[in-house]
Amino acid sequence: MSFQNSVIFPFPAVQYIPLAITKIMEGDLPKSPSTRQSAQLIAGPELNSWREILCRNYGVTIPKIFPALTFPVFAINLQVTTAKYRGFFVTLLGSKAQGHYQLFTIPAERFYKPKLFCQVFDPVSGIELARCSLFIPQTELWKPAAVNP
Repeated sequence: MSFQNSVIFPFPAVQYIPLAITKIMEGDLPKSPSTRQSAQLIAGPELNSWREILCRNYGVTIPKIFPALTFPVFAINLQVTTAKYRGFFVTLLGSKAQGHYQLFTIPAERFYKPKLFCQVFDPVSGIELARCSLFIPQTELWKPAAVNP
């Protein structure tokens, strides 16, 4: 038996690992480059290259270090509520939230594949709202901090 939407979760529910979402910070974007920005997802080590851009363009300063064995995710114009993992896929459920940002972590020790494809879906319509993909060497997942300065 699958979850409520087989478009989002095509495999049986028992094949997905639920991931706890630990919110680090969230709120309204202090500034936004334009009035209608699309939803965006930035995750893991990619946050290093985005740190200055997020501060300059959105007015958000993110931490340089995150708790051990966690995987940070930054969502722009989204409100993420649920995370599940299977194979190469981190499936997130959420909704569009124009002008909102969210920084959270999920447990990295659950990942058993080095390539990750993260997607945010609207839980009602099944429409993909944002996505990102990255390669994380297994040794990087087990460092004391998921993102280093």
